[in-house]
Amino acid sequence: MKLATFETITEITPIEGADRIELARVQGWQSVIRKGEYSVGDQVIFVPIDTVLTPREWNKFLWDKNDLTKPIRVKTIKLKGTVSQGLIFPRSLISAQEIFDHADDPDEDTSIAAMLGITKYEKPIPAHLAGQVAGDFPTHLVSRLMKIISSPTLKF
Repeated sequence: MKLATFETITEITPIEGADRIELARVQGWQSVIRKGEYSVGDQVIFVPIDTVLTPREWNKFLWDKNDLTKPIRVKTIKLKGTVSQGLIFPRSLISAQEIFDHADDPDEDTSIAAMLGITKYEKPIPAHLAGQVAGDFPTHLVSRLMKIISSPTLKF
């Protein structure tokens, strides 16, 4: 999963009943943005869901008001009845010098995430399982197995 990428806004649509926000589409994801801040074709930094931001001055509007040091988890939210999946920031957040300094890095997306202090969200392990878990339960395999078993064409 790419934690932060340079992308282009492909579509902007108004949100019914909202006068200060609109919906932008980036790479098939839709994200709520401030009205008039971006236009179609703008180069932006896109941060998808299931990422964690370190509190910094540029993401101050996302800080927890009770704990200013608490990491910010990016998740799917609903605003004015519209689903928002990810965050869009101006490309100017990263200077040309920073990009040049990381130019020799073969994995550009990791560099962008590292420059901005973005990491992948990992679901915490319950306390009663601490030290015993090898990984998440493979629910995607079980659901496929159940489809195969319940198939009407399958005979035992």
